[in-house]
Amino acid sequence: MLPTAEFGGSVAAADGQPAGGVEVFVYHLATGELLSATTGQDGLYEFVALPYGYYDLAVRAADGIYVGQEVV
Repeated sequence: MLPTAEFGGSVAAADGQPAGGVEVFVYHLATGELLSATTGQDGLYEFVALPYGYYDLAVRAADGIYVGQEVV
């Protein structure tokens, strides 16, 4: 059985309020697999049973796509 991981967090708007309905993406660097989750009204998201490895994270909100600290 291959090892898996879980990852979660929260997304907040510029005013600090939870951002619901925001898409969060993780990109598995070794396999190229792209997975997504949508935040709840509380701004929380979670990925479960992720294949072990390194990931990039991006967030798509109404005002743009955020990769790290940059909007693209």
